Amino acid sequence: MSKATSKRKGKAQYRGYCSQLDVIRQSTTVRTFDKQTWSNHWDGHFMCLTQNEDETIRSEVEELSKIYKNIQTVANKDLVIARRSHPDQALKFLVEPYVIGRRK
Repeated sequence: MSKATSKRKGKAQYRGYCSQLDVIRQSTTVRTFDKQTWSNHWDGHFMCLTQNEDETIRSEVEELSKIYKNIQTVANKDLVIARRSHPDQALKFLVEPYVIGRRK
């Protein structure tokens, strides 16, 4: 169990104890180590669109445990709330979330 945090007015606020999977189910996007971005369409149902040369491939995951080991960053809107540097490490929730750089 870990504490989920949110950042408001420069201070971290704790929302109480909850599991890592619960926090990930409430996030908006998840990025994996194979450079895929999964978007959350409802409670824990993630989708990924992959562009191929000829077509767009749509992947869906209903069970978060299928991609959990491969998650690199977890973002809620534009704030990264959890990350890991290597697939073998544990997912760490950040006390001070940071803003994702916007693409031009």
